[in-house]
Amino acid sequence: MANLREKPLVSIVIPCFNQRRFLPTLFGSLLDQTYENIEIIFLDDASPDGSGEGALDYKDALLAKFPRVYLETNACNLGVLKNLKKGFAMASGEFLCYLEADDYYRRDKIERNLEFFELNPSYGVVHSDYFQVNNDFRVVPRFAKRHQPGPSCLFNSGWIFDELLVQNIVCAPSLLVRRDFFLRAFQFDLFEERKYNMADYPALLNLSQVTKIGYIDEPLVFDRVPDVSMSHRPVSGEQRALLERIETVRRDASWGRLKPLPLVSIL
Repeated sequence: MANLREKPLVSIVIPCFNQRRFLPTLFGSLLDQTYENIEIIFLDDASPDGSGEGALDYKDALLAKFPRVYLETNACNLGVLKNLKKGFAMASGEFLCYLEADDYYRRDKIERNLEFFELNPSYGVVHSDYFQVNNDFRVVPRFAKRHQPGPSCLFNSGWIFDELLVQNIVCAPSLLVRRDFFLRAFQFDLFEERKYNMADYPALLNLSQVTKIGYIDEPLVFDRVPDVSMSHRPVSGEQRALLERIETVRRDASWGRLKPLPLVSIL
């Protein structure tokens, strides 16, 4: 592990719904992290598959490694945005991120993120390349190297609002965000009111207006995709609805309905 000058607390919020089969990989990747000053907040959203009970199997091991661990099951299903809002209201870290329960980290993910911030104090956000894995844990090629021409780090870093407005080029599980920028960008009540049913893309558009976004050109996370051949299938009603919500987010960001909170409002 690198000798970081500071050891800030990092909060990882883990929303979960019906992901019990993936918990061994999730918690295994957390317990394998080379950085240990981490707050784990796992919120099961009333899963009928027993995800909440399954998470408790890892409580002792997590408490032995990390200073703060919360494993909770909601009494009723809150939905994506309200569950995330609840989790981040509990978070006390200087750096914040969230990890879906079916995704997982490379063992040095958090350490590499913090190294970036130590070397680049003017950045408020960092993300990285990533692997995609299907439900059978088969890894598919790296996203950035497959889709972006030239050096991917040039396209994925800096002031990238215009690039993000065209396409979301950031993998949400790879993010780590300084707390003050997170509070300005992740406006869960607005996202709910506008019926986005997502947090990463609108928050990234907000973040990209107030801070440079850093990029680590290594795959540090494994992002779950249900079917890697999905692009070859006809667009389903669910996919069409998602595309419509993405277009609403883009339109709101372009017209100023979606914008980051001013700094004074979070002080």
